[in-house]
Amino acid sequence: LSNYLMKKRKWPYRGWHKRYFVLQNGYLIYGKSEQEVRF
Repeated sequence: LSNYLMKKRKWPYRGWHKRYFVLQNGYLIYGKSEQEVRF
């Protein structure tokens, strides 16, 4: 299961940032792009 979601940040850049999340084998990992997230 994978898709882009918005992640809220407090510091140093406030606001919402687009991140690519992957849920696989009970692990949730994320990165800035699909290429950054590898198992």
